[in-house]
Amino acid sequence: MNLGADDYITKPFFKDELLAVIETRLKKSDQLRRQFDRTEQGITAFINAARGYEELKKLSDNRKIKHYKKRDLVYEEGDFPRYLYFVKSGKIKVFKTNENGKEYIIDIYTEGDFIGYVDLIKEMAYGDSASALEDAEVSLIPKDDFTALLHVNRDVSSQLIKMLANNIAEKEEQLLQLAYNSVRKRVADAVLLLAEKEGKDEINVLRDDLARIVGTAKESVIRMLTEFKQDGYIDITDGMITIRDRKKLANMPS
Repeated sequence: MNLGADDYITKPFFKDELLAVIETRLKKSDQLRRQFDRTEQGITAFINAARGYEELKKLSDNRKIKHYKKRDLVYEEGDFPRYLYFVKSGKIKVFKTNENGKEYIIDIYTEGDFIGYVDLIKEMAYGDSASALEDAEVSLIPKDDFTALLHVNRDVSSQLIKMLANNIAEKEEQLLQLAYNSVRKRVADAVLLLAEKEGKDEINVLRDDLARIVGTAKESVIRMLTEFKQDGYIDITDGMITIRDRKKLANMPS
């Protein structure tokens, strides 16, 4: 059992006092072993549980909730991280811009996702930019709080890493698909991914943005969507894509 700073007794004690300390320590550990969902309430519950440790009592009581309008920058490439960002609602796109000013979307984050933690851990300037794809609310966890949660206590650190791990696994899978799948397969996967993030079978996305997600030309995306419509996999009405055959899209050959 790993003891925190608040668990050590530096004065004479009775057996009952020692048992009380151990019981308190076990309760704290059990609190952190339970699953915290990736919602604003879940993050708050996790931080409150972490605050039960003496060395983490100074975690910020009030985290900022910032509102971003569509196209507002969350952070810009070259900035130094000041926060861990947690998406409370809406969508945030992370992108890079090449020397010709062309934008490439790396990923799209939605409710329950963390953003910017890799550069925060590395203590490096951001290697990409992030902006609101639509109106969004983002919870800002100060850098000092994130560093404390990550390094001060092993139980707390373990739980935080578990919460971040979902993002890491999803990112690795997306990069593998981008590297090895055909354009047709990547467009199908992108449509399904966006629908999953929306929580419904209808998505409204600019073809330019969809092309940036897929990593291909806008014309190729339009051609693939037209083929999907002809094959009966999707419908397109006034730019809105409606999935008609999720199974066929999901089983698209690579």
